[in-house]
Amino acid sequence: MNIDQLRTKIEEICTELNTSELEPKTRIKLENELEQACISYYKLRKVSA
Repeated sequence: MNIDQLRTKIEEICTELNTSELEPKTRIKLENELEQACISYYKLRKVSA
């Protein structure tokens, strides 16, 4: 994934987390996805800088 794709994914996950009544398992899954997407985003930014 490139930086723009990761940024879009992060935005989508945040929107889902903020607008949905989620089951705890689903919320944890999304939070883990968000964490991994953020880590990947910053790694790519660091390499690109």
